[in-house]
Amino acid sequence: MNRKHLATKSCTAALSLLMLASTSVVCIPNSINQPVFAATIKRSQEPAGQYQINESFPIDEKDDNPRFDTWSLLDNINRKFYGFKGQGSVWVHSNNPKKFSLYINGRNIKLTKVGRNKWVKLDISKYTKNGNNALQISPQKGISASDKIDVKLPYPVLIDNTKKYRDNDTFKAMDKLIKAEIKNGYPSVQIVVIHNGQIIKRSAYGRVNAYTQDGKRIKSAPKVTNTTLYDLASNTKMWATNMAIQKLVSEKKLNIDAKVNTIFPTFKDKASDKIKGKTDLTIRDILMHQAGFPADPQYHNNNYDPNNSNKRKKDANPVYTQDRNNILEKIIATPLQYKPGTKTIYSDVDYMLLGLIIEKITGEREDQYVENHIYKPLGLTHLMYKPLEKEIAKNISPLQN
Repeated sequence: MNRKHLATKSCTAALSLLMLASTSVVCIPNSINQPVFAATIKRSQEPAGQYQINESFPIDEKDDNPRFDTWSLLDNINRKFYGFKGQGSVWVHSNNPKKFSLYINGRNIKLTKVGRNKWVKLDISKYTKNGNNALQISPQKGISASDKIDVKLPYPVLIDNTKKYRDNDTFKAMDKLIKAEIKNGYPSVQIVVIHNGQIIKRSAYGRVNAYTQDGKRIKSAPKVTNTTLYDLASNTKMWATNMAIQKLVSEKKLNIDAKVNTIFPTFKDKASDKIKGKTDLTIRDILMHQAGFPADPQYHNNNYDPNNSNKRKKDANPVYTQDRNNILEKIIATPLQYKPGTKTIYSDVDYMLLGLIIEKITGEREDQYVENHIYKPLGLTHLMYKPLEKEIAKNISPLQN
């Protein structure tokens, strides 16, 4: 089986750093921090896209918390959102804006520019801070059940502020170190440094395909740029499979403590298995690389001998397959190396199995699922599987923007 790898360019590395802080952002590396003034559109032109907050207010207590036993309107609605100091906007629509007050981090945002039944984009950059922020909607005296206000608050974006840090001594030292490594044999590097929603360092070093197959250096190869596409290799496990698992868990479509055989009933021990544990194997075990599988059974290599990995032997691999439809059967047939939960051994098998679980639950191929439900909503147009099938040039790459 050919391993499935993601490919990306450097702006995704920036996004990745933010995702480690559980932040969902749209990576727009060339955006400029410009003031956002009130802009009005008609109701029929309701702003589209993905939003951190997308709600109508006021709401009944039972809709906000089913444990409440009254149907009175909530006096104050509070919602958290992630943002950065000096940027941000909010879309507002109301049939009676005078009956509401809107606050960002406790500071009032005037709704005087919000006309009846029109969407208006308001600047909140003076009131945001780095990290968690608070939005509050408060009804005014005399509000009726027919009075409504709709709020859409976008995700933050990354702002290019590299010019300000161009003469930073630390970055100059970094450049010198990396260039020395390139001179002494390292092929290429892309770097993105982000601080509080700002890209403060973005650089590329070295050359694309800097060496021939026999190890000779190619001095005439094209230079790496900030848009050169890289193979993410095993990082694919993190930025595709792990993210898909997290999404399914958050949507309550998957329980990581469930046994694998609740999803694949044939996933069980056989009487002939020397080491047993597949019948009780959980998704948590797989995520922790404690599933008992060997690191790499080399399903793609028919000449791999699992009894003597240092020697090639024709037709020696009992779990060899090049048929995607057979891989689950081959995983089930792969002997365990240790009892699940007793050791931690990094294994390709674990994430192949997780990929199959994602596909079973979603009814989509994993590559299509993450691209359609994670990358595209985030605007990550240069994070993809199968780049050669998407008009990305082989060897030279730079991406066509």
